[in-house]
Amino acid sequence: MKHSKMLGAAITMAAIITASHDMTASRAMAADPASAAAADEISDLQAENDALKGQVEGLARDLQVLRDAVQQNQQAVADVKASSEGSNSIIRSGRKRNAPTTQRFVNDLSARIVNAPQISSDGFEPYVVAVENAFGARARYGQIVKSYSAVGGKQAARRYSPGHIVSVSERPVFGRVDKIPTSLVERQNLTLRMQQRRFTRLTNGFSKKLENHKAAVSLYVGHYNYCRVHESLRITPAMALGVSDHIWEIGELIEAAAGPEQTGHQVGRFRVIDGDLN
Repeated sequence: MKHSKMLGAAITMAAIITASHDMTASRAMAADPASAAAADEISDLQAENDALKGQVEGLARDLQVLRDAVQQNQQAVADVKASSEGSNSIIRSGRKRNAPTTQRFVNDLSARIVNAPQISSDGFEPYVVAVENAFGARARYGQIVKSYSAVGGKQAARRYSPGHIVSVSERPVFGRVDKIPTSLVERQNLTLRMQQRRFTRLTNGFSKKLENHKAAVSLYVGHYNYCRVHESLRITPAMALGVSDHIWEIGELIEAAAGPEQTGHQVGRFRVIDGDLN
């Protein structure tokens, strides 16, 4: 009997607690309509904000595409202007080769050659039209096409180095071509870069003015042809061509570059030579 009374009291107490919880929940639901509406409004605003953000990102991408197109057009205009100017026009360092600069280069080469040469180059397509325009039927021309494997990484030691060669093919373009080597010009390029430090990459030894760069290259060419004994020829290239009968001293090269001797005028213990400032 005692246990029955205790069980009944416990059931009654549980019922009271349950009723109290239900009343609290009802009051909370009755008080929440405003906050629920605010939550819905916040959710709608967040969705609208996300949509606007996506539109802004899309516009930014479109703007970048337009900027790239404008930059390419400006580069094309600059290339056309450079190709229409004379040989004294400046080509900025670092600009990659293209059709106009290739044509100017081959035209300059043609003006320096009097015989019918055999020309070899890499597989750069603008060379085909440039060589034909500059030399016509006077030259024989072929290309050697090398395929390289991709090189990963952005380290300075590998940034300017090609990958490993995976295939080499020779392609005669016009004229009778026996061999299509590029080893001679590649060796000359190496010699130039090793002896003329203005061409060294990743340094601050580059030429700051075009006039200085031209003078430095001319000095290298003069020294290479007249003063330096070629390892294979055992004489200088100028002697091999018959334009010189001896190995030049540096002083001779400087005198030839300076032109006729200028007497100047005496000022005290010194002789002053008026330079040409024009």
